[in-house]
Amino acid sequence: MSEEKLTLAEAAKELRLSTRVLREMCAAGRIGFVRLGKRHWLFTRRNIAEFLERNSFQAKTVYGKPVKTPKH
Repeated sequence: MSEEKLTLAEAAKELRLSTRVLREMCAAGRIGFVRLGKRHWLFTRRNIAEFLERNSFQAKTVYGKPVKTPKH
């Protein structure tokens, strides 16, 4: 099964980042990608989802009240 591929510009738009910032994150190893030559970068939906999962913040309180988190 083949995953949908996104270009650098498409991935940056989906993450609401500039392409420059996304390139810097790739260089720092913060998000997975495949580089096909100097100017062609590809990302999968899985790369995006894994990055968002690792970098999401779940508040422990809302307006001073504890938030109930679901048990996995």
